[in-house]
Amino acid sequence: MVEGGSEKAFAQWLAERPQSFCEKVEAVAMDAFAGYKKAAARQVPHAVEILDPFHIVKLAGDKVTAVRCRLQREATGRRGTRTDPLYRGRRILLKTASLRTDRQKKRADELLGDPSNKPLALAHGVYQKIIACYAQEDRGKGRGMMAELIESLAVRGSAPGCVF
Repeated sequence: MVEGGSEKAFAQWLAERPQSFCEKVEAVAMDAFAGYKKAAARQVPHAVEILDPFHIVKLAGDKVTAVRCRLQREATGRRGTRTDPLYRGRRILLKTASLRTDRQKKRADELLGDPSNKPLALAHGVYQKIIACYAQEDRGKGRGMMAELIESLAVRGSAPGCVF
């Protein structure tokens, strides 16, 4: 843990370490802050960057929310209100699918089944797949699932949400 929470602070902390220390660094665990990534790439380019599951799931959930908000603005020209289906479904979409009540499942299916919400269905599918990867009891299987997901997302024009 490096105090300061900035690219400069992390880069300075690494620069203050002896070269032998930096050569031995094999992995850098960080959140998704771009500054940490830049500092690590400059100071310890050989190290593997690791994001923890909490931050990965959080980032995926943030993308679901961003897509939902964009679709809401495109459809109505404004932010959602309590009577708008997309707004009302905001919490349901971020809930693990297996933990939803029957009523919540029905509402989520209605939102995600609407053809005008296809981008939301894709983002939601990826989000739920990420959760499923981390929920796997067999860590090797979970890693394999995550590798498959990453590979499918790397293919331009792919629609991984359709297979979930």
